[in-house]
Parts: sequence; C-alpha cells; structure tokens
Amino acid sequence: MPRNFDRGDTLFVTCKHETYNFTNETWTLANPDTNFPKLTIKDPNGIIKVNAITMNKSIMGKYQYFYIIATDAKVGWWRCYIDVENGTYPTRKHFGFEVK
Repeated sequence: MPRNFDRGDTLFVTCKHETYNFTNETWTLANPDTNFPKLTIKDPNGIIKVNAITMNKSIMGKYQYFYIIATDAKVGWWRCYIDVENGTYPTRKHFGFEVK
C-alpha cells in the first residue's frame, strides 16, 4: 500500500486472516471465529474518522475497505489499525499513511 496520498484520493485497505495448523505447520486463509476485521482510521490530530467499521469480505479470509480522503482533510501522518478476534485471541495490526 502506498504511504503518501493527496486530499481527495481513495485509500484501499486490505487484510487477510490466516490460522496456523500445528499438525502440518502451515498457514491457511480462514474467516475469524467470531468477528470480521474492524478498521479504525485517525487523522493527525487523533480524531477518529472511521470507528471500528467492519471490513467487507471479498473471499475466504480476505477483507477490504475503501476510504475517500476528504478534499479538506488534515495534512500529516494518519494512524490506523485493524482489529480481529479469533476465538479468545484478539489481534491488532497498526499502519499509517501521510496526506500531503
């Protein structure tokens, strides 16, 4: 995913969910046991622009979300994270991007 965007651009966020099989030591795409991944996006001031929205499932174990960056969006480093819960094991993946 590119790290630099202009105001008005569309951010395309993807993620995949895999489970590990200890018997044959492989990773396999799978849907989470309880909840699909949820995306949160914060602007440079820490203001939440997308609040734990459920990402759209594209195929087994793969999820996506489109976010249109407003034409008057704050310039700077935006912080994001995706939460996924697999049974009793929650996971959070952080990432970010810059709006110029």
